[in-house]
Amino acid sequence: MRKLFAVLALVALPALAAAQPAVGAIVPVKVQPVSSIIQANDVSAAIVIKYFPPAGGGSTSSMTPKVAVEADGNLTFTVAGAAYTGFELPVSGALGGVIDVSDAEANTVGEVVDAINSTPITFATGYFRAALVNALRSDVISTQAWLADAADTDVARPDLGEIIYWDTSELDDDNIAFYNQALGASAFIGNRDLAKNPFADTTTLINFGRFLITNGGTVGDFTIYAVTDNYISGRGCNAAGDCGQGSETVRTVAVLPAATATEVLLSTYFGSGLSNGVLAQGERVFVRMDADATSSVTLYSLSGYTFKKQ
Repeated sequence: MRKLFAVLALVALPALAAAQPAVGAIVPVKVQPVSSIIQANDVSAAIVIKYFPPAGGGSTSSMTPKVAVEADGNLTFTVAGAAYTGFELPVSGALGGVIDVSDAEANTVGEVVDAINSTPITFATGYFRAALVNALRSDVISTQAWLADAADTDVARPDLGEIIYWDTSELDDDNIAFYNQALGASAFIGNRDLAKNPFADTTTLINFGRFLITNGGTVGDFTIYAVTDNYISGRGCNAAGDCGQGSETVRTVAVLPAATATEVLLSTYFGSGLSNGVLAQGERVFVRMDADATSSVTLYSLSGYTFKKQ
């Protein structure tokens, strides 16, 4: 890792200039080489969740928060061995920390994330925050579209957090996001809260993508999305299930052509070095492949850089 002090008159990335101060100013930028990789089905993160204990009310571990993905795809939140009372969806009487994804008020990713993020940071038993990874707010969560997991206490880890995975056999597609996977949920959620746009100060440059998949039917398009997230947190939910109404702006960067072969190896050079490639500014980037339920992912990978203002 190193810091580059870029004089804008000489900067190698012309597309960055619009986001920088006047020509001649010196701007500290941290350049981070990034490689994202998945090598199997059902390891594509839909959302990540972190838990924060109440101020002065104990550590994360002492509160023993848990997030369970039930067999029917519903999410159940508990803290200190009891049902979490900071939210539920749909809202029905006393809040009990259950998100029923089969209900029309909770069957999109955006609705689920809004509910999780709704609890004020002053809540007596702490608060949860969630962010999208390989997902759009409009994605509909079919029954069992999220995988039940055994590690439902990972949300207590301030570094990695809880990862909720897509179930490939239900959704018939797979995804890979471009971010530092070693950071876990911390790549999306801060130390005390969720920023309105976690990537606001980040520029992404993807140089290379490699996708190897075996499929008994037809492999569809590979679509590269760049998403500007606008999260709203801490506002609570009303009786109608309105939990703040976050939003997003979705940009389709490119669509790589569909293929009919049963085994597809697609290697794509988007550009080399620090001056060419898929460029996104202040956006979360992921690639979605459309296929049928017989798909078997051998390798998805993306490599490039992120540039973050210091």
